Amino acid sequence: VKSELNALREKVINLSERLAEQTQRAEDYKRQLKELQIHIVREESKLDEKLKTAQQLGTLEGKDSADIIIEASKKQIEARRELDKLGLGGLTAYATKEDLERLKEEIVSALKGREKEEEESE
Repeated sequence: VKSELNALREKVINLSERLAEQTQRAEDYKRQLKELQIHIVREESKLDEKLKTAQQLGTLEGKDSADIIIEASKKQIEARRELDKLGLGGLTAYATKEDLERLKEEIVSALKGREKEEEESE
């Protein structure tokens, strides 16, 4: 009986030690889990800040891009007007009033030149 009692006591002591070890491990895992959760929350906070900053920058870049497109369109329109003034309006699909007036002057000038040539030849 005594030996059985001693064997049971040894088992209880052994189980008690194992339980203490497992409890300690569980506490370690809980601590690690809390540290990991804190780290994740901090990282999420950093990512949120980066996302907000990126959204603000994206909005600004979008505005900058729109401004660049508008400015380029204005310059293109101005360049077409300058080409029209130089008589290169034929490069576009339309003729400006200036083109038509210049063409009229050239035709009138050419007709006057012919009349003079005909008068001189007579």
